[in-house]
Amino acid sequence: MGGKCVICGVITDTEKDCICGDCGNPMKIIMTCTVCGGREDFTRADANLLEAAFHKKIEIGTSIATKGCDKCHPGITKARINIYHIRPSAAA
Repeated sequence: MGGKCVICGVITDTEKDCICGDCGNPMKIIMTCTVCGGREDFTRADANLLEAAFHKKIEIGTSIATKGCDKCHPGITKARINIYHIRPSAAA
């Protein structure tokens, strides 16, 4: 049995659970909604705005999993989040 993405749940070709390439990238900042599956790329966003929004320093190589977003819950102002830091694979 293969692993699955801990954010979106897609089955991966790894044996262990991981973060898939759609939800995480060591060269990007990606937010994924675990309710509707929507994704937002914040790689080019202002670092100060991201820090203000998430109350943590958000750097390149960060994946954010949120339970609810503006697409599935218009006007949402708070949601539970998990922040993951993605590092390049050893083969890179």
